[in-house]
Amino acid sequence: QTTGTIYDDGSNGSENDLPQVSITANPNTVAEGDTNETEALTYTVSLRNSDDSADVTSAKATTVNIALSGSANNDGTDYVVTDADGNTITPDGNGEFTLTIPADTSTFSFKVDPVGDTTFEGAESVIASITSASTTDASDNLVAITPITDQRQTTGTIYDDGSNGSENDL
Repeated sequence: QTTGTIYDDGSNGSENDLPQVSITANPNTVAEGDTNETEALTYTVSLRNSDDSADVTSAKATTVNIALSGSANNDGTDYVVTDADGNTITPDGNGEFTLTIPADTSTFSFKVDPVGDTTFEGAESVIASITSASTTDASDNLVAITPITDQRQTTGTIYDDGSNGSENDL
């Protein structure tokens, strides 16, 4: 009996089907408002092929670690983070959380929903950064996934100064 190996990772002359990961925000600007009736910033994490020309899927789930930073407070006073199903995601004290892109899926979105108030805060940024990503191979070995260099971070802005359709709390 002998064992043959099929390579799918760029080694031994094979195509590299190991995905890369990127993050975008759309919309990337929203108005805060005085109550919680505002539109949310939507961040989408995508699996991309090795030359970044198309979204791809993975046969295994992909774990992505995200860090939120910026001038907006991530303690729940400026915004609340939810997944695509509306479940609350609670970042840790450093603004970090983990999400999972399910197997056979190319994207996963989360929302940053501004908490409306009547306090003037000006424009506040919410920077979402991919800190790491991984999946497993057919043998369930952990495999690191590289974020696309110029797409590992994106910024959304919450306006509270009368611009961009927001209430002017000045």
